[in-house]
Amino acid sequence: MKSKIKYIVAFISLAMLAVSCGERGPQLLESSEFLYFETDSSIVIKGSTNAVSVNAFFSSTNGATVTATAVVEVAAQNAVLGTDFDLSPSTLELLNGDGDLVLEFNAENEFTQKITILPKFEALDTEGDGVVTLRVKSLTSGEAGFPGPDRNNSQHVMTLAEINCEYEIEGTYTVTTTQTNPAGCSGVTNTVQVAIIGEGLFTITDLTGGLYKNCYGAFDNPGRIVGQCNGGNGLQIIDQPDVVYGGDVFNGTGLINDDGSFTISWSNNYGDRGTSVHVPASSN
Repeated sequence: MKSKIKYIVAFISLAMLAVSCGERGPQLLESSEFLYFETDSSIVIKGSTNAVSVNAFFSSTNGATVTATAVVEVAAQNAVLGTDFDLSPSTLELLNGDGDLVLEFNAENEFTQKITILPKFEALDTEGDGVVTLRVKSLTSGEAGFPGPDRNNSQHVMTLAEINCEYEIEGTYTVTTTQTNPAGCSGVTNTVQVAIIGEGLFTITDLTGGLYKNCYGAFDNPGRIVGQCNGGNGLQIIDQPDVVYGGDVFNGTGLINDDGSFTISWSNNYGDRGTSVHVPASSN
């Protein structure tokens, strides 16, 4: 009977040895305190100026009595901080020399910090995709990574995707604006100049399609147009200032047509709006 038990014990021991010599199981975290990013990746188009907010959470079983300081490395490839992207809010302290972020976690901020990565128009001037990586470099209390076997989300990678435009709208255009507010301005015209200042980024000498000049008797309002490229033909006006009257911004969306013309429906916060059709002057 005893020999049978010995055989069983020996068999179990061999089985355990076989498991230990094979593929290792997940590595469990030893700490009850963790720091992790809410998401591990994001993507924006260069020049879109769409901000990416990354939440960092600190979790502890010790409740509100614990505090923690994290050093987050900011690594950039084919992108330059201050030129291609900015970080906010300004309350985040950049360490001299290393360029790391220092994040404080406590009960006062509910153990949460938000890092915002803001692409800039200048990013359009760099070739290829840019990559901005936020990586937890050190932590005074606990471990980096989401609680669990894989330690996920100890870094966030944002890709600044290069714009691939298959069109150009540079040149002189004759523009006619309808569907206006005020309604009596419908049918105003103008001649505008469009210039390329980066791939997928254009300046135009008048965002109003003639409304300011030929309905109000004011001046043209210049601004920027962003091309939503990468196989599309969309256009956007994003928060362009009202330089004529001040204290306002223009926004709008549009399309480039197959015949080389383009249409933009725009508005400002004051209530002016219109749909402007731009036709190349050479085709008139």
